[in-house]
This record gives sequence, structure tokens and C-alpha cells, in this order.
Amino acid sequence: MRIAQVTGFLGSGKTTFLIEVAKELNSRGLKVATIVNDVGHINVDRKCMEVHGIDTMEISG
Repeated sequence: MRIAQVTGFLGSGKTTFLIEVAKELNSRGLKVATIVNDVGHINVDRKCMEVHGIDTMEISG
């Protein structure tokens, strides 16, 4: 199993980057899952990932 961490400022493109990387890896037959830590009332990142078919687990803390 390989693990990568993506960090950055609000609006810097982290979610867009992850979606594109996940789509590319999926096209190569690799399984991708994400863990999202979003402090907002509605977890927008998780919803965006799921729309693109990316398995996502939400954590808080």
C-alpha cells in the first residue's frame, strides 16, 4: 500500500489535483481511496470526490 499526503492553502487546488490523480491511477487499474479532514459544516471535498467515483472516508480532529 502506498500513502500520499496532500496539503495546501484553501483554494489552492488540492481536491482538483487529487481527483485528477485518482482518475489516472484508476485508469491504470489501481484502487484509490481518500481520507478527508474537512472542518466545514458540509464536507464539500468528500462530495466532490464521490461524484467522481472516488472512495472517501471522512475524519474529524
